[in-house]
Amino acid sequence: AVALIYPAASWYSGTRIQQVLDEHYADMKSHPALKVSERVYERGFFSSTEKLKFDIAMTVTAEDGSLQMGEPLRMSVLNRIQHGPLPRLGTLAAATLDSELDVEGEAGAKLRETLGDKPALQAQTVVRFDGSGHSRMTTPALELELAADTERALRVAFSAFQADIDFGPGMRQYTMKLGIDRFSMEDPSLRIVMSELALDADQRRLFDDEAWLYVGKQRATIASLHAEGKDDGEMAGTDLQLERLSYEVDAPADGDYVDVIAMLGTEVLRVGGSDYGPAHYDFSIKHLHGRTLMELYRSLIEVSSDP
Repeated sequence: AVALIYPAASWYSGTRIQQVLDEHYADMKSHPALKVSERVYERGFFSSTEKLKFDIAMTVTAEDGSLQMGEPLRMSVLNRIQHGPLPRLGTLAAATLDSELDVEGEAGAKLRETLGDKPALQAQTVVRFDGSGHSRMTTPALELELAADTERALRVAFSAFQADIDFGPGMRQYTMKLGIDRFSMEDPSLRIVMSELALDADQRRLFDDEAWLYVGKQRATIASLHAEGKDDGEMAGTDLQLERLSYEVDAPADGDYVDVIAMLGTEVLRVGGSDYGPAHYDFSIKHLHGRTLMELYRSLIEVSSDP
């Protein structure tokens, strides 16, 4: 009997995970700066494979200082999907997904110089039958140099990092924890180094039919940040040191209205040889109408995405 029942259950699980992914991509398409350019889903009884390509609209700074539309950032995702109800014979779930994300174009070529055959990001996800689940994302250590030997040369480096996300059905709520040991950014005039970055979030959608408006709490912390101007650059003499930096945002909702309460603080604020810390800055915005806020957000994105 099991030999007859399990294939049927696996087929149902495959149908369920495809429905979950369909809903997710419908949400992606509702964002004006995102475009799903290609999706190929190869369905099997016990497993499936999905290939996805999407573009993110990007702006660049022109020589006159104005913002203009640049080439979109193109990414591809490969999902290897194991159907439930016992994917890999160890987890009761609709499916497990092993995902790889790669960047295409010039940025992707630069990444491959550093990463070789490694994907830019990997994720292992368990999706339950109600659409909730858990995802663990990891990325290898990376050093990337863009526009080398020009006035706009930029070198970015960060250590390997991991993010854990628990999400509810339809991504209507989620919690996230992310940590990066070290991040640095350097151009011809300035070098910035940050250590022990952490991000925590606990949020939910304000409206079930609005995929991009979440309310709740977010907290980001940085153990230390050092910005130093280069002797031969435009920012020579700059020396800024921050320690135990934190940024917290609480966005509670009352019906269709949202409050935004933000708190920014640093225990050490040193500029040159002078100490100005600790320093704290709190601000709040009250009674924002959620629907109007999203209309404004979409209008701003559409304007910035219009060449």
